[in-house]
Amino acid sequence: MATTRALTRRNAGWIALAVAGVLVATALAIAWIVASGRGAPLAAAPTPTPTPTVEPTPTPTPTPIGPAADTTAYDLAGLPEITVFAIVPELPVDDDPFGGPTGVAARAKGAAAPVFAEPGRAPVASLPRESYYDGTAVPVIEQYDAWVKVMLVGRQSYPSGGNSGQLTGWLRTQDVELTAQEAVIEVSLGDRTIDIVRGEDRQR
Repeated sequence: MATTRALTRRNAGWIALAVAGVLVATALAIAWIVASGRGAPLAAAPTPTPTPTVEPTPTPTPTPIGPAADTTAYDLAGLPEITVFAIVPELPVDDDPFGGPTGVAARAKGAAAPVFAEPGRAPVASLPRESYYDGTAVPVIEQYDAWVKVMLVGRQSYPSGGNSGQLTGWLRTQDVELTAQEAVIEVSLGDRTIDIVRGEDRQR
């Protein structure tokens, strides 16, 4: 029995030493891992690449088409009124009598609109909005941003005194209402016919 107890105590001592050795080795391993972790430099976070700022492209200002605008306030008192009986020698005769209309009509916004022989000069007549004989909506033969060239009633002179052809004049778009014409009247002096044309429909 004494021998058994001695062996048992001896074995217990070895076991204790082995356990202690394992604990010491484990502690050393942990200390080495911690020391290695502290000493290793951390990888630097990548620096983000700055995104270039795209500047908006400015919208180009459209170039006005046609003659320059005229915003002058004119006094129409004393100017001849455009009627079927008017004689206005300052207004030009149509230089393209066989040209086609634009399909647009112009009518004065106010009581009357100034009529110009050409843009950039003072008006030479007035176009009333209302007339005893009606017909104050005049056909547009040229159209621009600030101006329209129109056909007018009246004459430049009597037949015996000069050219009695079709009168034309210029109106400022700021002074008139522009509307699409539903019908166009075509007159043929050679055939002696008058046609009223609405799209594809033609009435004689």
